[in-house]
Amino acid sequence: MGSVFAILCQMSSTAIALNTCVSYPFSYPSAFNKYPTLSYFICHTSIHEKKHSSENYLQIMSDPNINPKTQRVLRELEEVERKQEKLERQLNAAGIKIAEDIPYEEAKARVILTAKRMGEIGSSDVVHPDKDEQKRLRDEYFMLEQDMEKYSTAMMTSDEYIQEQKDAETKWENDHEAGNIEALKNIRRHMPINIKRLSEAELANDVTPNGKYLPKKMAKRFKRVNVLQVLRIEPSDLIKLHPASMENYRVTGMTLSERRAVYHHIRPCGVVWTKNKSEPMSERKFNWFNMMKNNFKENLAKWDGHVAQNGCSPGNIKCNLIGNQCPVKADVFQVDYGKEDYGYPDGDVYEQSDITKAEPEDSGGKAAREAAEMMKEKKAAKRQTALKKHYGKILLVAKANGSCEGMDSAIEIMESKHTSWAEKQLSKDGMALDDDDKKAEITGFKEALNELKLAILGFAERSGMKMTGARGGPTNPDPRSMIECQLSEEVFAAFGIFCTGITTRMKEIENEDKMTKNLISSIMTIFGDLHEINVATLKTLGVEKFQPERTIKTRKDVFENMKKNMVVKEVAPDLEESYDSAPPAGRPPGGGMGAGLLAGIQGRGGGGGGGRGGLLAGIQGRGRGGGGGRGGLLAGIH
Repeated sequence: MGSVFAILCQMSSTAIALNTCVSYPFSYPSAFNKYPTLSYFICHTSIHEKKHSSENYLQIMSDPNINPKTQRVLRELEEVERKQEKLERQLNAAGIKIAEDIPYEEAKARVILTAKRMGEIGSSDVVHPDKDEQKRLRDEYFMLEQDMEKYSTAMMTSDEYIQEQKDAETKWENDHEAGNIEALKNIRRHMPINIKRLSEAELANDVTPNGKYLPKKMAKRFKRVNVLQVLRIEPSDLIKLHPASMENYRVTGMTLSERRAVYHHIRPCGVVWTKNKSEPMSERKFNWFNMMKNNFKENLAKWDGHVAQNGCSPGNIKCNLIGNQCPVKADVFQVDYGKEDYGYPDGDVYEQSDITKAEPEDSGGKAAREAAEMMKEKKAAKRQTALKKHYGKILLVAKANGSCEGMDSAIEIMESKHTSWAEKQLSKDGMALDDDDKKAEITGFKEALNELKLAILGFAERSGMKMTGARGGPTNPDPRSMIECQLSEEVFAAFGIFCTGITTRMKEIENEDKMTKNLISSIMTIFGDLHEINVATLKTLGVEKFQPERTIKTRKDVFENMKKNMVVKEVAPDLEESYDSAPPAGRPPGGGMGAGLLAGIQGRGGGGGGGRGGLLAGIQGRGRGGGGGRGGLLAGIH
C-alpha cells in the first residue's frame, strides 16, 4: 500500500486535476474484483466533489463487509485527497493555476486560434473611435488572455508536448553536432594543453609544436575570454568545479565558433547538472550551463536566419551589411580559427593527463600551485564585484575588466622580458660580446618598449588624457574605478624598475642607444602625467596615499638568482654521487656533526685562504686540477 500512497502523492504534486481515481496506476487490481463497492467508489467518485466523496467514504467505511485491508486503502486515499486539496490552495494562493485535462491537439488548436485573435485586436489597451466597441474589445482581450493561459498550460503539461520538445531538442543537437565538433578541433589546434598556467607573454613567445608562434592577438584572447580555457579541462573535473569559478569566467564578446566549441565540450556536464539541480551548488552550475546554451542558441539562430536569407558563407559574403553586422563576417573578424594550425592536439587531451605523464608534481608543489590559483580566482572575483559596483552597466564593466587585464599583462611582459634577457646574458657570461650581440640586445629592448607603449597609451586614454592634438590642455573627467587607478600605479612602479634595468645594461655593454633612451623618456612623460591623474582620482575616491603591492624584480636580481640556481643544479649531482657506494657511518672526524663542513665554509677547514673558504673554493675548483669534479668538492667539505 505504500506504493499506492507514493504514486498518488506524486500525481498530486504535479498539480494536475484528475477527474477520477481510475486513472491512477494501482498495483492491486485484484482488490477491485474482490470488492465491488470499493471499485464503484474509486471509479465514479470525483476527487473535487468533496461533499459526495465524504458521504460515500463514510458509507463504505461503515459497511461491515469491508475488511481491514480495504479500509486501509480508503484511509490512504482520503489522506491523499486532503494533501491535494491543501496543495491546490497553496498553488492558487501563489497565483498558479492548475492545468486542466484537455487533449493535446485540442489545446494546441485553441492556442493558435487565441493567439491569432489576440494579434487582430492588438493589445489590452486597444483604442477605437467607438467607446462601446473599445470596451468590448478590451473585455474580449482580457478573456482571450485567460483562455491563452488555460490552454497553453494544459498543452505544455501534456505528455505529447513534452515528447515533442524532446524530439525537437534531439534534432537540433544532431543537426549542429558536426559544426560544433569542427569548431572545437579548430580552437584546440591553437591552444596549449597547460594554457591555464601560461601567461599571455609565454603564450606568444613559446614555440608551438609545429615550429610557429601563436599571434599575440590570439594569446590575449585566450586570457581575456578565459572561458575558452575549459576546453583543456576534462569534463569529469569540470563537473566537480566550484560554481563560483564558472560564474567568474568571462564570456563577453565570444564568437559563434567559440560558443559552438564550449557548448559541445560542456554538454556531458550539463546532463549531470540537470539531473542534480535540486542541490544548491549543482543548481548554480545548471544555471550557468543554461545561460551558455541559451546564448549559443540565440547566436546560432541569427546565423542560420542570415545564411538562409542571404546565402553567406565563410569566404563568400553576399550580403551588403557593413562591418560585423553580418554574423558570418563577425565570426572570423576577431580571430579566424580555421585559417591556421599551430600543432596543438585537437582531441580530448587535457592538462591533468599531460601533467601526470610528463611533469609530475609533489604534494607540496601541487598545493602551492592550487593555492596560488585559488588566490587568483578570489582576486578576480573581488575585482569584478568592485567594477560592477563602480560602473553598473555590463558594457562598461567589460571594458574596465579588459583594461585591468591589460595592465596585468603589461607587468607579466616586463617580468618575462627580464627573465629571457637574463637567460641570454647568463649564456654568454664571461664571454666578450661582439657588435651583433649588442645590436640584438638593443633590438629586444626597443621591441619590448614599443609593445608596452601601445598598452600604456590605452591606459592613459581611459583616464581622460588627451592623446592626440596639442598637449597641455584640460583633460576629460576620469571615469575609472579605484581598482584601475591602483593597478595603473603598480604598472608605473614596475615600468620604472624595467627601464632602470635597460639603461643599466646599455651602460654595461657600452652601447647607449639614443633611440631607446628617447623611447623610454617619451613613455615616462606619459606615465608621469598619468601618475598625477591617478593620485588625484584616488583622493576623490577616498585613498590619500597608495603604496603598490605588486612589483617586479630588478634585472640584476633576476640574473643573480639564475646564476645561483645554476650553481645549485651543478652541485646537486656531485652530492648524490659522493654517496653512491654507502652513506657515511657515524660522525665525521674532527669534532661534532658537520664540524668539517662548517670549517670548510668559514675557511678554517684547511687549505689556507680565508674569504670564500674551502667549500666555495672546492666548488669553484671542480674539474680543475688533480682532484677532478668530485674531489675538489669533497675536499672543500671535509
